Amino acid sequence: MQLNTLEDLFADELKDVYHSELQLNHALPAMIKASSCVKLRTALEGHLVETHTHVVRLEQVFNLLNLPVKAKKCSAMEGILKETEDIFASKIHSDEIRDILIICMGQKIEHYEMASYGTVCAWAEVLGHHAIVKLLVQTLNEETRAEEHLSELATNKIKAAAIEMHITCAEGYENSQT
Repeated sequence: MQLNTLEDLFADELKDVYHSELQLNHALPAMIKASSCVKLRTALEGHLVETHTHVVRLEQVFNLLNLPVKAKKCSAMEGILKETEDIFASKIHSDEIRDILIICMGQKIEHYEMASYGTVCAWAEVLGHHAIVKLLVQTLNEETRAEEHLSELATNKIKAAAIEMHITCAEGYENSQT
């Protein structure tokens, strides 16, 4: 596909975002399964439902543009998800640390999606696709809320892990003094 106009770029980026959402639909169940924190699992399960909705919205966008619903390989999301798989394959013995890493990867995913949706929203606005802007902004807002929720979880999990590590280190220190 030749990318000579903003309309061409817009259609191409929509295909990329669509593939990103499809990949995430397949990856989130593994992230849910790997998490030990109920709040994290609940957040990821909720985002999985939203991700299904994002796919449907993108299909609506393609239809509004009279374009075939088609994905273009999203190497960026593929890389983030590969990094997530590497976490699952590593030997992490602490549920707290694994959950913190899952949250970190979730935040990377959300930031990528927020950047992508921010871009296509801006382009749709410039191109005068007002009905499409409304659909894309809904998704952008959901991605933003998901990231905010993950940030809150990250702060709480990191604080809890730090307190636990401090107590464990202090106990170890005290035991070594006796």
